[in-house]
Amino acid sequence: MKLEKVLIILTLSVVIILLSAVRIGEYFGSISSVPTPKNPDSSVPASQEEIKPLEQELQLTFDTKTASKDPFNDSNGPFYHDVNLATSIDGVNFAFDSLVLEKASVPDVVRLADSTLAIYAVDGSGRSKSGLMVAISKDEGQTWQQGSVQFDSLVPGAADPDVVVLPDGKIRLYFVVFEDVENKTVVPTNMVKSATSSDGVNFSLESGERLKYSNLTDPDVVKIGNSWFMYFSQGAKLLAAISSNGLSFKYQKDIRSLGSVSSTVKITEETYRQFYCNNGIKSATSIDGLSWKDDAGYRLKPGTKEFVCDPAPLKTEGDNWLMYYKVAKVSESKQ
Repeated sequence: MKLEKVLIILTLSVVIILLSAVRIGEYFGSISSVPTPKNPDSSVPASQEEIKPLEQELQLTFDTKTASKDPFNDSNGPFYHDVNLATSIDGVNFAFDSLVLEKASVPDVVRLADSTLAIYAVDGSGRSKSGLMVAISKDEGQTWQQGSVQFDSLVPGAADPDVVVLPDGKIRLYFVVFEDVENKTVVPTNMVKSATSSDGVNFSLESGERLKYSNLTDPDVVKIGNSWFMYFSQGAKLLAAISSNGLSFKYQKDIRSLGSVSSTVKITEETYRQFYCNNGIKSATSIDGLSWKDDAGYRLKPGTKEFVCDPAPLKTEGDNWLMYYKVAKVSESKQ
């Protein structure tokens, strides 16, 4: 009898030990079954679906402090210019709204892929080593954050910025580099260069030049149909060059003899409006980019003892328009 009890106790002990072993095995098995990363030795996610974009707020700053006196030593230069805003409910009749940027000139405006507004301009205060500044607004132009445009290599005296948004969402910035001519009686041959950016502030230069031409200023680039058009100024005259890729432009024809420094925008599926300077801001329309019909009147007349030029129009909701433009006192400008 005693022997039977001993056997029963031993049997129960063995069962308990076996059950415990099974539970322990299941526990450690569950730990070892946790999936490991698909690329344990790589910081690159295994698939695009796993990529979560980082939301980083751009911190804009200027390279140096504001100049206390004219850094260009030019009484008609950008140190004495401001950028104003005019608004319109029809894209034709504009009225002054507000001052936007002080000591800035030759503005262009673009809406980025995330609906941010960006103004590019010549920095009249000498704060930017590139010569160009950018102002960013995330509230439809109510407030602006300003800073210097940054290039990945040295650019000597970039000016007259013009920007387009490319199909991939990147920004291409066209700008003028002026030929340094010691003999002031010689007409300079200036060039348009370009750079691209993913964030609108830091730009990588593209090799070569987009266009080189005598006394060229103020490029205005727009895609019409399958071609890229670059309108550019020679004083009061406006000329046109064409490119198939937006990189290599060739002169095509003169557009008008009186009325330059243009900005061209699409207003319908087939029609483009070109805003330009001629004792105020006027406009013309075209369907092919080469033949233009002048609109009647002015889009914006200058105020008393005031000079306005360098229009940068942008359509917003409905038929509402914004137009940023350069303003200077008549006594401070010859144009």
